[in-house]
Amino acid sequence: FLHLLWKEKLIDFNMGCHRWEWDLENIAARTVVTHNALELLLRDFFHLSKEVRSVLVLSSCLGSCFSERCLFLVWDKMGVNSYLHQGDRTKIRQILAKAEEKQFIERVTDGTYKLRAGRHYRWTHDRIMDLAISNVPDDALCALRFEVGSTLFNALNEVELEEVIFTVANLVNSGGRSVLGSLEGSRRLQLARLNLLAARRAMELSAFN
Repeated sequence: FLHLLWKEKLIDFNMGCHRWEWDLENIAARTVVTHNALELLLRDFFHLSKEVRSVLVLSSCLGSCFSERCLFLVWDKMGVNSYLHQGDRTKIRQILAKAEEKQFIERVTDGTYKLRAGRHYRWTHDRIMDLAISNVPDDALCALRFEVGSTLFNALNEVELEEVIFTVANLVNSGGRSVLGSLEGSRRLQLARLNLLAARRAMELSAFN
């Protein structure tokens, strides 16, 4: 938060006096405590480089919580652009660390996930997650989500898929008529199988509760 205040020139270091200086009335007028702390984060999002935003777009498709493993799988299949190369996981980790430093995401360390393959993250606020995909047109976003879901469905093993079955099903089903209506028979059968697995898992959880 202090970093954001400095970037917005709401605080400044006086080199002559060797101390920080600020105008509390100005800060109060422009920040209004917690709500505007989020607003400053949202504003700071647009200062990110294109390579960081490209990774965060895919991350946002994975939901409010996502695993490094799933992001790697999606990027290996779909992340072909001038900034990153397929399989460049070191670079992706650096980007996630940058996003974590900026407080857009945070590491999950409370045992929420059972999987141990890689790290897990969550967005610090839903509005930041939504902002990551705000510039993607609706039709393109539907197609993107469908491809992300299909990639995970085909790449994850049975245990991994069970962990994120509802996220994957929602992604694939969000393809919309323009995408789902153009699928060939074999892919429609895959979609039906995915929804069956999700329905069974939902029934199991309901019975357990």
